[in-house]
Amino acid sequence: MSNSDDNTYDPVHLTHEVFRLLLDKGLPVTRDGDFDAAVDGASAILRWLGLEPEIPAQVAGYRRLDYNGQLGYNRRIHGD
Repeated sequence: MSNSDDNTYDPVHLTHEVFRLLLDKGLPVTRDGDFDAAVDGASAILRWLGLEPEIPAQVAGYRRLDYNGQLGYNRRIHGD
């Protein structure tokens, strides 16, 4: 899912690909973890591999709505 620039890749897509790969390997994975942490981790991996993460507009928009950082906290602590 890279765009016309071969040096970028969507970290959200990478998390989905890793999820499918682990399922194919027979591992009991779920998607109930911290989405923001998963995207941040995928972005770090992409940077380590010399690629620039390209965050999709809808994900970037969602993250901009969290002005005080409470979305991730509420999800981790309260599950909402």
